[in-house]
Amino acid sequence: MGYLHLRPEHVERLLTFLGRALKLYLIYPFCIFVLVCLAWAVAFHRHDADDKADKTNIVYSNDVYFPPYVFIEDGKPTGFAVELIRNLGMVTGRHVDVRLEPWADVLPELRTGKIDVTSANISRQRLKEFDFSVPIAEVHYILFVRKGSRIHTMGDAKGKVIAAHRGDITYDFLQKSHVTSRIMTFPENEDGLRLLNDGHFDAAFAPRLQGLYFIRKFGLHNIEATDAGLAPMEYAFAVRKGNSALLRNINEGLGVLKENGIYRELYDKWFGVYEAESLYYRLRYYFYAAGLVLILLIVIFLWSWSLRRQVRARTMALTEEVQHRQTAEEALRDANQKLRALIESSPIAIMTLDLEGRIAMWNPAAERIFGWTDQEVLGRVPPSVPKSRLEEFYTGLQRTLQGEVLLDFETERVTRHGSLIDVSISTAALYDASGRIYGYLSLAADITEQKRADAHKKEFYQKTILAATDGKLVITDLDEIERISGPAIATLEIRKREDIGDIRAKAQKILRDAGMDENRISDFVLCIGEATTNVYKHVGIGTASMHRLGGRLTAVISDHGPGINAINLPEVALKKSYTTAVSLGMGYKAMISVADKIYLSTGPTGTVVAIEMNLQKPEATPAIDGLPDTW
Repeated sequence: MGYLHLRPEHVERLLTFLGRALKLYLIYPFCIFVLVCLAWAVAFHRHDADDKADKTNIVYSNDVYFPPYVFIEDGKPTGFAVELIRNLGMVTGRHVDVRLEPWADVLPELRTGKIDVTSANISRQRLKEFDFSVPIAEVHYILFVRKGSRIHTMGDAKGKVIAAHRGDITYDFLQKSHVTSRIMTFPENEDGLRLLNDGHFDAAFAPRLQGLYFIRKFGLHNIEATDAGLAPMEYAFAVRKGNSALLRNINEGLGVLKENGIYRELYDKWFGVYEAESLYYRLRYYFYAAGLVLILLIVIFLWSWSLRRQVRARTMALTEEVQHRQTAEEALRDANQKLRALIESSPIAIMTLDLEGRIAMWNPAAERIFGWTDQEVLGRVPPSVPKSRLEEFYTGLQRTLQGEVLLDFETERVTRHGSLIDVSISTAALYDASGRIYGYLSLAADITEQKRADAHKKEFYQKTILAATDGKLVITDLDEIERISGPAIATLEIRKREDIGDIRAKAQKILRDAGMDENRISDFVLCIGEATTNVYKHVGIGTASMHRLGGRLTAVISDHGPGINAINLPEVALKKSYTTAVSLGMGYKAMISVADKIYLSTGPTGTVVAIEMNLQKPEATPAIDGLPDTW
């Protein structure tokens, strides 16, 4: 066997080949593998950072006093924006820390990252510094003037003395627009509106809802709102520039709140009472008009139907038939013209529907109340009927098809803008010449403001009684009584007269064991005896229970009778020596005089009385906080 001899050029070629193979099959794949791993690591890190950003707690801050958007009440932050951000936290899994501070400190802290989010008007300057969510409200800036003032627009206010909030966008606008150089500035809009009400300066420039809030809260009845002719500003949540993860989270949460209805509930709660013009003093005329329209429509349709039958019956004489036909047609035309004029001018929404519930006629009042034009709704099931009320809607049509006339049926409808309103519906069938039903006539009156006014009167009623009894008689509901009473430590039935003595003895032992003074025990047992006697005497059966919460003991006596007549409550609270044995018992005034506090919940399903006494007699304090906001 011989040896293999390689020349130098062969060796060089071999080494070059091996080097290229090594780069192609080892080094290049290795480099590609390293680059892929790095890219995956960076993507994972960003995704993990986004996830962590999405799950961290957030700090929300805003002005301490910008009602009804944000303000402090009873020491706690509240308002539309505060409740909305808290609900956002719940639906997005975040904990929201709400801190209210002077407005001058809020935006600088958002820039430096000391806080995560605030809410503010969107302006060109702020868009350069911050990122904003989708708008959550609109802020209308208007003029407030005294009643009888000749100022109705911003042009009318030229050269006048105008009040504005120091440091607010209203002050900046007045300076830049040169409407007037006579600007009075105040720390809060409340101060300017109070002085305007008392006769100082000519007008105040402030946000519409905030001004109406102060007018309502402080009873500023000498001033009114007038349109300044300015476009509204959008109000939204603001985050630090570039904080896209938080902004995306906020917008997603707003979408959820709008879909599940919580956003609308909060909007109506804080803004609804100020959004629409009050109809309280005009509602009665609407109902009169509704009744008149209904009667006239029935008369006109019956008259038209009767004329048609008479014309068809007289076909024997052609000349007489033509004459009668012309007479009938003229009368029908006149009736239709009158009917059309009546429908067009009616303040009540009037519509006609075919047998399948689709709209055939839609008058101008319906367009004003619900927002849709007749061209948008003709041939459709009324879009004003919410999905939750569709079954009720078709049930009403079925009852009308059977000949029933529905009068003043209260329900809910939705406007084009998504707002729910309360309406009173009246429906009747439409008949053709042969007496067959070919459709429906429906009338709808907006009673939203009436409902709100009734709720306000009820609240005023409760606060007046509370104040008149020095805070001792609280008209409330069963949930509130259960909350203030605490856990029950003894429960006894009231079925026979002997049970009253057993309850008094049991209560006396519990009070003695708790360490209550004998005089207070005697007063407490007297109250319990009066309340249980009322139950046995006027209802016959009930329940008495003792509760303790800290140093406070409460006796809760309940029955399932017809309830106390509401008309007697003001007499009990306000008139000396008044009693009514039928509803309250002869000793009810004595109970109010000796108990620390009495809670009363009454209605058609029964009455619950909670008699509250502390172990130690509390110092007497006047119930000024219970007075209503307005008289």
